[in-house]
Amino acid sequence: MKGKMIVTNMGAMFRALDKQVKDAEWQTQQLLKYAGEQFLRRARLNKEFKDDTGNLQSSIGYVVAKNRRIIINAIEGLEPEKQTAKGKTYGVRLAEAIIADYPMGYVLVGVAGMEYGVYVEANGKDVITGSIPQTKKLIREIMDELKK
Repeated sequence: MKGKMIVTNMGAMFRALDKQVKDAEWQTQQLLKYAGEQFLRRARLNKEFKDDTGNLQSSIGYVVAKNRRIIINAIEGLEPEKQTAKGKTYGVRLAEAIIADYPMGYVLVGVAGMEYGVYVEANGKDVITGSIPQTKKLIREIMDELKK
């Protein structure tokens, strides 16, 4: 029969489609997690500031969210052994505030949650700003490769 498709097992078809969707979701999450890890790695390598309390360092990290819900939380700071609860809390709060602006789909959010991070950067010290363009470039390159 030319031009016709007969589906006799709808359940099998829906299971196959569901598996493809789940695989695509997993790959998307892994891509964003990888990009987030690279963001965090660069922030650690480029650390140009002194942080006596550890709060600023602890507020640095990334989250991956889907439909406003955090599915990967990696606000772990530049030096995990110097982690402070205050810094981590501020980082997560800022990430949640940013995520609120993205109600649908996936989003990768890199943050330095302590407010004074802006002032540190204004004084010429890189906190996370230097890591952002490289992370965006990485995501674009991976997405371009996937389109091929």
